[in-house]
Amino acid sequence: AAGAEYGALLSGMVLGGSSRLDEETRELFTDNGLAHLLSVSGTHIVLLTGLLLALLQWVPLPWRKFIVIILLAAYALLCGLRPPVLRALAMSSVLLLGGSGAERGRLLCLVAALLLCMQPLWLADIGFQLSFGAAAGLLWLLPACQRLLPQALPAPIGEAAAVSLAAQLAVLPLEVYYFQQFSLIALVSNIV
Repeated sequence: AAGAEYGALLSGMVLGGSSRLDEETRELFTDNGLAHLLSVSGTHIVLLTGLLLALLQWVPLPWRKFIVIILLAAYALLCGLRPPVLRALAMSSVLLLGGSGAERGRLLCLVAALLLCMQPLWLADIGFQLSFGAAAGLLWLLPACQRLLPQALPAPIGEAAAVSLAAQLAVLPLEVYYFQQFSLIALVSNIV
């Protein structure tokens, strides 16, 4: 039984979906601010993007970005092209292709508008709001978060903390509104 539970957890974390997990496990992830790990989301795509960019360092940057986007699209197809996966793919493509912060912001707004043209009711979807809120936080709050954190932190820890803080701050109002709570452990959990 433990093997099946671990298999369900691994499947949920890699390809998305928590329907095969028991209620206690789902609640544990939710209480620790890690529920997003059980559905393919921006976290998965960002981790995969970082891994692919590192593995393809020998490829010239413009080609590397193109190859990564193609591989991310294949992963999205493997995950079933669900709305959160499409949003994460679109936002990762924006971050990879965009230039300056202002240009990326315009691309993010364009992607949101295009997705809403396809499915206007996504505007009321909490996943849509959280996805774009977190992406906006990474675009507009990340530089300030990087300046706020102590420079004495090792670079990987400081960067992870700044990314997590920027995304968490951006979606804080939504989390409080929808869930009437905010997990203080979420910041630390997401860094780890």
